[in-house]
Amino acid sequence: MDVRARLQEVIENGAPGQAAHAEKLLIRVNAAHGEFSPGLLDEVGVLFDAYLNDPYLTRGPDDPSR
Repeated sequence: MDVRARLQEVIENGAPGQAAHAEKLLIRVNAAHGEFSPGLLDEVGVLFDAYLNDPYLTRGPDDPSR
C-alpha cells in the first residue's frame, strides 16, 4: 500500500485526531512530489501503525486493515 493510500485510509476510517493528522501529512506528501524524506515516511508509518492497532476503532470484517 503506498503512502497516499495509507493516509487516505486513516482519513476515512481513523479516529478524529488520527484523521486530522493524516490530512496534514497528506498535504506534506503531496507537496513533496514523490521526494519523501525519511522523517516524513517515518511519521506516516507511525500514524498508520497507531491506526491499525487502535483498540477503540471498530472495523468490519471486510476492512483490509484487519
